[in-house]
Amino acid sequence: MTPDADRRRRAAHRFYAPLADAPSPARRVGWESDAAHRVRQAAILEALQPIDRLERLLDAGCGEAALLTPLLAAGFRGHYRGEDLFPAALDRARARWPDRDLALADAFAPGPAAQAVVCSGALNTRADADDHDAEVHDALRALWARTTEVLVLDVAVRDRHAPGALLAAADLPALWTVARELAAVVTVREDVVPGEALLVLRRDRRPSLERALGDDVHARAELHLSAGEPEAARATLQGRVDPLALLLRARADLSLGRPRDAERALRDLQRSPAVAARAALHLAGLLTATRRAAEAERLLEGLAEGAGAEADEARAALVEVSLRRGDEARAARWAEAIADPFVAREVLGRLEQRQ
Repeated sequence: MTPDADRRRRAAHRFYAPLADAPSPARRVGWESDAAHRVRQAAILEALQPIDRLERLLDAGCGEAALLTPLLAAGFRGHYRGEDLFPAALDRARARWPDRDLALADAFAPGPAAQAVVCSGALNTRADADDHDAEVHDALRALWARTTEVLVLDVAVRDRHAPGALLAAADLPALWTVARELAAVVTVREDVVPGEALLVLRRDRRPSLERALGDDVHARAELHLSAGEPEAARATLQGRVDPLALLLRARADLSLGRPRDAERALRDLQRSPAVAARAALHLAGLLTATRRAAEAERLLEGLAEGAGAEADEARAALVEVSLRRGDEARAARWAEAIADPFVAREVLGRLEQRQ
């Protein structure tokens, strides 16, 4: 056991040992009431949805593994691993769940990864660190390193939580800043238990888009691409071979540094009437990025002579081409030809900023 882990083990014993004989399960693990415990668990379950797809879950600082009951009721059928540094709580957990993976371990040290990681309250106890916020930030990074999809973290907030014996609260804005440095998507909730915050870190926004857009995989993949999440876009399109899916997959390949695969697909898709114009537009962007500007400009000019959204996007691209050449008059002519008010506003705004 590392010195930091031993320090946290001693702190856990100091905090939890006096509570071991409390009749309330919530009180035994340091929560103020059973109701508050249920509210936290409900918020955690909401953050983990859809629960029935979770294959592996790590409960960091699991205590008596009380989270397992609502998890199973909500449809969880995956592998549950609970880790805690307080043996008495683990003994109770093992007595109730003898077949579960329950380990006396420091969850903030390197260990098995999980699709979902939950840490509820384990960072709320005073652990005699020189800097509690630094300890919380390091723990967040350690937990995130063990997370493949979603991390749910519950903490007491320094300027919101009533003081308590051996309680340590975190600075929420500083913690939020660290979370945003780590994760593509961060949600912060303070509407659960007074004085506490629930942070949810995700590697992409798939669950939210699935709930909002359902079976519209094309729209979901498009939003993933606009968010800079090409791997999530590819996962969303898994098994789809229709032209639009192939086009979106080519765009994902381009973002993932596979330009040859993307170019091959985009050239093939120019023969598909449903997506030919969009394929040509993205191919022009690829050609520009790979220093084949003349071919790219010919494609854009051909598109710009047409109508519709792709024609306006081509005109907008030709505005940029003209500006790079210093031909402001040509840029203005292409800008004036844009029909879509939204695209026109964006392009004209950029032109005004350059003047």
